[in-house]
Amino acid sequence: MYVKMDSRHRLTLPQEAAEIFEEAFISLEVKKDRIVLKPVKEPFAELSGLIKTTTPFLELRRKLEKDIEEGKVVL
Repeated sequence: MYVKMDSRHRLTLPQEAAEIFEEAFISLEVKKDRIVLKPVKEPFAELSGLIKTTTPFLELRRKLEKDIEEGKVVL
């Protein structure tokens, strides 16, 4: 099965492949010469625990905003 990437780097999955993914979120993992797509049933649960910090959220947000203003972070 082949798909084509458009000028905005988007792929359209053929219906046969898309039917595997009932969920709206799909994780993408790059492994050497292949890309692995997996359905994600609960995206926030998947992200939970990835960031370990005791710093309050508002403090992290203020630091990020300051870093953006100073050009240290580009979004």
